[in-house]
Amino acid sequence: MSGASGSSGPAGGTGASGSGAGGGGGSKVDAIWAQLKGANPAPKAQAVNFNKLWHGFSSDVAGTGGAGSKRPAAGGLKQETYAAQLVQRASPAPGSGPAAPEAAAAGAAAAAEAASSSLSGAGAVGAAGAGAGGKPDADTALQLVARCVAGLKDGSAAARRKALQDVQAALLDNPALSESWLCERLEADGLGKALLRRFDDPADTAREAAVGALTALLRAAPGAVLSLLPYAFPVVSERVMRREEGSKNLTEPCEEVRLALAALLRALVSLAGKSFGGYAGEAVALVGSLCEDPFHGVQEEACAVVVALNEALGLRLQPVAKQLVAALLPLTTAKRHRVRLAALGALRPTMHQGAHEMILEMVAWRDPNVVPVRAFYGDDLKVNFCGKLAADPHPAVRREFLALLGDWMLSLRERLDHESRLLPYVLSALNDEAPEIQADAVALLDRLGAQYEADHEKDLKETLPYLPEEAHGVGWQAAGAAAYVYGELAAGQEGTVFGGRAVLVLPGPLRTRPRLGARRLAQSNLGRIVGALAEELTSWLHDSRARSAALLRTQLVLVEEAAEQHLHLVLPAICRAISDPEVRLAVRDCAAIIGAFTDFEVALQLLGPRIADDAASGAAAAGAGGGGGGDLGTRAAALEALACVVRGAGPRRAVDGHLGAVLALLAQESLLCSEDSRVRRSLQEVVEQLVATCGPACGRHAAQLLWVCLHLRAPGRAAHAQAAAAAAVGMAPVAAAVAMAPAAEAAASDAATTAAVEGLLLPRLAEVCGYGGGAGGADALVEAHRVELLALAQPGSSPNCLLSTGVLCRLMLPASALSTARLTPTDDLLTAVLQPAEPAAAAPPPASSSSSGSSGAAAIEVDGAGGGRGGAAGAADVDMQDGGAAAAAAAAAWSTASLAAVLAHVSVDTATWLPRQPRAAAVTFLCLEAALAAEVHAGGGGGGGGEADAPAEAAELPRQLAAVLGAALGAATELPPAALLPALRCAHVALARGLLLLPPPATAAGSGTVVVESLGELVARLGACMAVTSAAACRLQACAAMSMLLRCPPAAAALAAAAAEPGAPAAADGGAGAAATPLAAACAAIAARLYDAADEVRCAALRLVRVVVELALGAGTGGGAAAVAAELAAAAAGGGSATTAVGRLVSEALALRDVSLGSDFHGELAAFRGWLPQQAAATGR
Repeated sequence: MSGASGSSGPAGGTGASGSGAGGGGGSKVDAIWAQLKGANPAPKAQAVNFNKLWHGFSSDVAGTGGAGSKRPAAGGLKQETYAAQLVQRASPAPGSGPAAPEAAAAGAAAAAEAASSSLSGAGAVGAAGAGAGGKPDADTALQLVARCVAGLKDGSAAARRKALQDVQAALLDNPALSESWLCERLEADGLGKALLRRFDDPADTAREAAVGALTALLRAAPGAVLSLLPYAFPVVSERVMRREEGSKNLTEPCEEVRLALAALLRALVSLAGKSFGGYAGEAVALVGSLCEDPFHGVQEEACAVVVALNEALGLRLQPVAKQLVAALLPLTTAKRHRVRLAALGALRPTMHQGAHEMILEMVAWRDPNVVPVRAFYGDDLKVNFCGKLAADPHPAVRREFLALLGDWMLSLRERLDHESRLLPYVLSALNDEAPEIQADAVALLDRLGAQYEADHEKDLKETLPYLPEEAHGVGWQAAGAAAYVYGELAAGQEGTVFGGRAVLVLPGPLRTRPRLGARRLAQSNLGRIVGALAEELTSWLHDSRARSAALLRTQLVLVEEAAEQHLHLVLPAICRAISDPEVRLAVRDCAAIIGAFTDFEVALQLLGPRIADDAASGAAAAGAGGGGGGDLGTRAAALEALACVVRGAGPRRAVDGHLGAVLALLAQESLLCSEDSRVRRSLQEVVEQLVATCGPACGRHAAQLLWVCLHLRAPGRAAHAQAAAAAAVGMAPVAAAVAMAPAAEAAASDAATTAAVEGLLLPRLAEVCGYGGGAGGADALVEAHRVELLALAQPGSSPNCLLSTGVLCRLMLPASALSTARLTPTDDLLTAVLQPAEPAAAAPPPASSSSSGSSGAAAIEVDGAGGGRGGAAGAADVDMQDGGAAAAAAAAAWSTASLAAVLAHVSVDTATWLPRQPRAAAVTFLCLEAALAAEVHAGGGGGGGGEADAPAEAAELPRQLAAVLGAALGAATELPPAALLPALRCAHVALARGLLLLPPPATAAGSGTVVVESLGELVARLGACMAVTSAAACRLQACAAMSMLLRCPPAAAALAAAAAEPGAPAAADGGAGAAATPLAAACAAIAARLYDAADEVRCAALRLVRVVVELALGAGTGGGAAAVAAELAAAAAGGGSATTAVGRLVSEALALRDVSLGSDFHGELAAFRGWLPQQAAATGR
């Protein structure tokens, strides 16, 4: 086969080789390629642009050693492919007749088949020349390369596939082939260009194999990269780029091939090194297309390409660095976390190449003075990529993002320009849920602080040398004086300081005070973000609110006292967000940290207008960024914020000097009388924090604190709930349930507050004020300030009379144990009736020990219809049932001065507002009953004159009590039964305990002066109560009280003396005639009750007749008693006319007819008729 021919061959034109053989364009090879193309047309190209890339390529290695040959053939002979040799053997000689074209076509077909079979034969040749490792040696591989190059250009898919397989099997990972040998094959033999041509192969597997083979060969022979780069880069670009700009159709449809192309591009960049700089501009578009690829593997490989570009070109990427970052940013929000990690790994070095301005895009920064033109015509949205990365759901991404921030803030040349924008994301990592990320953030913050100290060495040169080492923590404070600790209390560390003040634990991962540089760094950047944080606290997005609250909390811990200059923004935002349950804990911590580090007076000035209730303060609060002071929600939020500030400021004794101002703010009537549950809870929390953190300082303001606590203790809505429940009695079950539902809900809220105040807050307040332990507790504290606080209690002028009445009643009670039953009474207590008891013959002496008085009365419960159920119980026993032994033990604090102050207050109330408030009147008289039943101790109470004034106060008590009872019973027609019945029980208890009698220093004859003086008024009041038609229980209790009054020794003596007198007017000398009118009034009232509709009231009236008869007959042996006895005997015999009031009463009783047989009154009347003659006869004898 000679290689020099001058004719062109039957096909005419040139073959596949653009350069041809040296002497002419009609070589045999050209003829063979023409025949092959005619017999087996090449597949249609997928893109026109791809065919254009081959213009000028010289990949024919079978030419002669002429001008177009890449290298001379070995031995001076022309090297031809095995396909060409087979074609030549099968072709006829030139000019052999007219049958030559047909023969040539047949020969071409035979040659194609022989070429396909020869490809499999090449493997045998390679195997024959292979070494011990199964790979061919260099000589065998050289022949194989020639055949493979021809096979790669073959039109048969099987031939191309076999050639690719041979390349992979023989050339890849072959230790027998040196790098220089591979470079020669890739460059001179055209293997690289042949592989590039297969990038457009119709078969996906062929394209993938060609790309993979070229990538592996280039990595094995880096020296060939520069020569193939001008060909390889355009081919890769054409296959990777989309067919049309903006189109979704990809030039390369196979994901695996695109992934291999991206790997090839990375290899080109890595191997070309700085020589790739000429293609950097085009590479940006290529990287952008790879980043937009839908396959996640291609996206990851695109990020690796960017990393390779940074390693290869460094600062030479500065012209295109921003474009690379713009292409990578969307990948930070990809669905797969591996893609996000790869994107962060690519962004990290790229930002150092002059792309730092893209940080503004990452944080969605917008120049407030510039409005983009596009904003006028459509949406101009920006994405905060840093915010999304900081909140990424995968911890590995968040940790990588934190490392990226640390790299930029520590080593970026322009780091100072972006410090304020990146620092918030570092601080947000301190609140990350992953402990390892928190630890990394703490370490990074320490490094940033050290860097700040180095950068600002001149500014800190006077601070650092003289700042002791322990100043970076709290150890520089005096022992036991650490008002706050970081993170948590150490083992064995005290939780209180300065006499019991609770230590504030600063939240967060910090366990020591941050170094000075870290604190100064946070302080210098707080002003730039505090406004945005304040706004985001009330964002409509939950995540934004939560992260803003956590970041603000971290910032406040770091900036410490520097936060004071921003409180006008922070505190209003806290007040708006503190009611949000999703961020409430973090916002409360923010307020506590403000109190721990800033001036308490500043916070009080900002929160005071929001708590106050007037128009001016409302406008001030609105100007500060919130609603007016009149809004209950705003006031409750401000109170809660104040409680948190006190929690932080109290331990360092910052509140002590402002305690009076705080209590004056809390003591506003609109706050104390509010029944809004939010206001009451917040107010309670403020007091709790004051008591917990101010400790001993509360003693100087005990009265004010107690005043607020009593208002919190007073039942507001609970009392309304009871009223609603009482009103619902008698309704249908469904209607009753509907009516009681709102009241029950309000009662539950009040009950929780009441239990907390009475069970925890008041005992703690008593303890810090010096009344703890054996000093009496809360009862002793109330007793010490009872008189002072009674003067402040004015329910009649209060906007919430019922709640203010609860405060008054709590001050009237001698023991806290009685408050639960008395302030929120049940129907059982409201309807209880005390049976007549033996009245005391003398005033009770001052008790020397805590013992409960008793009487022989019995408690009876009577319903509205007059039915009753009785049980033995004394008047004092009823109170003991309320409180038990605790009430008896605490009653030692009840003094004469306290009872006098209570009576004085009730006297005024009864004469003014009390009759107009039925519910308040009922509770007031219930508590007065408990006050009268308690043992009175000698000595002045709170605010009293001491033991020296005790006798005078004790002598004045009976007159005060008589006036109160007269006024209370005089309002019988105005008071409902629920209020009148406790008032009647008060009279019962007073008579049973002898409280209307003068104390022992008075003579026996003079001790009853008060009773005699007020006898007429009391009889008239009780007579009116006996005629009340609203409830049988009131009439029954009035009968019992009348019985005790008539049997009271001073009253009995006066009435007995007037028993024989006819109904004459009272004598001016105050003798027996003065009692004649009361006796007549009593007899008239008793006679009227003999016809009562309630059987038990008639029985009580008949028993009163007995009392009157015994009183008249027991006047002595004088003529008066005998006359009465004779008159009674005549009346019993059915003859004579009565002239005395007693005789007329007896006659009225004996004249009763039409009594129901079997009733209690029938038996009582029969017994009376049998008893009267015997009693008259006995007296006559």
